[in-house]
Amino acid sequence: MIFNIFNEVLSVNISDIGAELMSIMSKDTEYLWQGYKKFWDGKAYNLFPIIGRLNQGVYTYKGETYKMQLHGFLRSSKLTVVKQKKDKIIFELKYNDFTLSQYPFKFLYRITYTLVKNKIKINYNVINLDDKPIYFNVGGHPGFNVPLKSGKFEDYFIEFKDVTPIKKHELDNFYFMSGKVVDYELSQGRILPLRHKMFDNDALIFSNTSKTAALKCSSDQKSVIMNFPDMTYFALWHTAKTNAPFVCMEVWEGLPSTSIKIDDITEKTGVVELEQHKEYNNLWSIEIN
Repeated sequence: MIFNIFNEVLSVNISDIGAELMSIMSKDTEYLWQGYKKFWDGKAYNLFPIIGRLNQGVYTYKGETYKMQLHGFLRSSKLTVVKQKKDKIIFELKYNDFTLSQYPFKFLYRITYTLVKNKIKINYNVINLDDKPIYFNVGGHPGFNVPLKSGKFEDYFIEFKDVTPIKKHELDNFYFMSGKVVDYELSQGRILPLRHKMFDNDALIFSNTSKTAALKCSSDQKSVIMNFPDMTYFALWHTAKTNAPFVCMEVWEGLPSTSIKIDDITEKTGVVELEQHKEYNNLWSIEIN
């Protein structure tokens, strides 16, 4: 089922499957990628309890092996709407037999979307309902049309708010983390021009970036600004070795696996460890201009 929230600037559609954004409209412009199967049939996955690929599609916990799909089970789970107003909606997923079969932890996951003028505020809330610590990653995987309204793909760029010595986390030939981290030079210290070929080896994954990044165009005033103060990693992606007319601006707390070993979830890079009966929140936003 699709739910709509709106205000004087934005109209936003969200599915109860994965609490996935399905449309972001402003002034007759669709900003969100609409999921054409030729390139990528997703639109804006929410990632939980893992991010990216697992080595052999599995991980371990206390000597037991568990299987899980790319980016975790949340994106294909049906969530319940627990509260809705004109400009705000809260979705919820509680542990069940299906989740326990692949993730042996009791949890309550909530995602809240709130519209404030031209901004979509998104809060990930995880509550530990277990009698032991739980381990997880969270992340957002929204794709945006490029071009947004006018120009061509090569007219667009990512602009970071602040100049920082950013790091790029390299992938191996199988699109797993290689473990290699290198300095990444930006134009003018803040600008990353978009080119299709930059995605030929899948995603570009960065750390130590400014916590604000914008998708902009040299020939158009329209833009998308993402603010992610509590996320460690920022990634860019579109379908490898294509001229796909979109780019995903992804914010992650955690990383995919390496191809060297199968992860113990308690030792996974960037994993969040949440003590019993504690609560975790991670707030980020998408601003539309």
